[in-house]
Amino acid sequence: MGLTTFFLLVDGAARPPPEGEVSYLEMPEAANIGAFRQAVFTRFQSSLPPGLRESDLKVFKNKTAEKRLNLRTKLAGYGEDEEDPLVVQVPKIWFQLMDAHTHEPFEGTAPASVPLTENATVENLKNA
Repeated sequence: MGLTTFFLLVDGAARPPPEGEVSYLEMPEAANIGAFRQAVFTRFQSSLPPGLRESDLKVFKNKTAEKRLNLRTKLAGYGEDEEDPLVVQVPKIWFQLMDAHTHEPFEGTAPASVPLTENATVENLKNA
């Protein structure tokens, strides 16, 4: 018998993450967080940002957790309830163009986001 694991796929680092549609995966009893992350990546790869790697996804035990789960942690006991799903975070960086002198946003601009990890460089941001 496998594990039914509920999760919420969210953009960015908002803590707690916004409400969204809870999904689920059927996983083997012996699965760990790494296998779960791989399964989520495979299932949603076509709708994830281009160039995103499986390793860019972070898995948290619930909506209020600040620290991500270790990949070797056993999946059993996490995401067992639709009301308390695991949270899978897709990286997103927010930015806004600012005047270097006044530190005010340029007129007519608004905050924007791009799907980058925290390890990305300014060059990655420029090319996003």
